[in-house]
Amino acid sequence: MGGWFQTWLNVLTHPGEPVFEAERQRPEATLTTALIWMAIAAAVSGIVALITGFMFRSSVRAAGGWQGIIGQLGLPDEFTSQFNSAAVDAVVQTQTTSAILSAALWTILWTLGGFLIGVGILFLIARVLGGTGAYGRYAYLIATFSAPLTIVSSILGFIPAVGACIALLLSIYGIILTYFATKVEHGLTQGKAIAAVLIPIAVGVLLFFCITTVFIGALAAIMGAQ
Repeated sequence: MGGWFQTWLNVLTHPGEPVFEAERQRPEATLTTALIWMAIAAAVSGIVALITGFMFRSSVRAAGGWQGIIGQLGLPDEFTSQFNSAAVDAVVQTQTTSAILSAALWTILWTLGGFLIGVGILFLIARVLGGTGAYGRYAYLIATFSAPLTIVSSILGFIPAVGACIALLLSIYGIILTYFATKVEHGLTQGKAIAAVLIPIAVGVLLFFCITTVFIGALAAIMGAQ
């Protein structure tokens, strides 16, 4: 465990090509190691999600339930009556123990699955651009910083507002480290390494805006028809 922590700390505090060059030469630079590390990160994320879910439910109960929270907002009666009859009932139903457990399990599965899929996408793009790296070793390099950053970001979820800002900065730092790992493992030029990292991000942002635009358009159409 100490060796893992030292590896994570070394990569996070010494960003650049040399640290990844050294890491890719290690005998433990395999997919198995990457999965073990990400499993640990996923477990921590799941536990944090579980604690957060129960804390949220407790805070709602302490405030007198959803009815009490809505009453404290001072909203007009015609609005609160509609809100109470529809949205509140739906939310209350989701705040069950089984729902919280399901959310924690989903967090674990998403952390592991998202890692494998994300590395796979980056790997394929890098290969298309002329990269020559190996998937298992590449996953290991990505995991050296993804695992600790995932753990830290999950814990930061307990800190309102500030935690989210710090988590965003860590995500940006993760992108920078991904660039170095991609460049080293696949032997790409600076330009191609940047492209390999930014292409999936650009596509993701484009899809987000497209889906958001369609959703807003559909919502506007529904409201206009009423």
